[in-house]
Amino acid sequence: MDDAQLGEFVAGCVARLQQKQHELSVRGVGQCDRFEVDLSAGKLRFYEGQQLALEADVTPIGTHAAADDSWQWAWANKSFPDDVRVRAGKIKELAAQTALEAFRERTLEVDEAQTWQLVAMACEHLGALGTYDFPTRNARMYVAIDRIEA
Repeated sequence: MDDAQLGEFVAGCVARLQQKQHELSVRGVGQCDRFEVDLSAGKLRFYEGQQLALEADVTPIGTHAAADDSWQWAWANKSFPDDVRVRAGKIKELAAQTALEAFRERTLEVDEAQTWQLVAMACEHLGALGTYDFPTRNARMYVAIDRIEA
């Protein structure tokens, strides 16, 4: 993939992810009272009060720490269980498709816009319905939403 093709690929992934995010919002993702995530089980659940409103199957993508503009892929995060890291490892396949070594590097220095581009390409590659991000202690975690049901 040359630079022009890569630029078109990234722009297309971002545009498609923005549309997918709108569709997820219409379905109620991010609109509920609270959520819980169980990365080991690959589940993201949204609640209205005590009632389960939505449940999604997810694949972890990575974490972005805005304070130091750092990104760590979920497949490289040693704090995740091995099975979680294996599921997330499919994202490394993008290195061959895009010729970007960023998909093989454990950590990267990226800003928020670049983070969104990485997430968009990962969602495209995984065939995800979109993404959900949430705060962790020092960063924001991004997961791909693979399937969702009410």
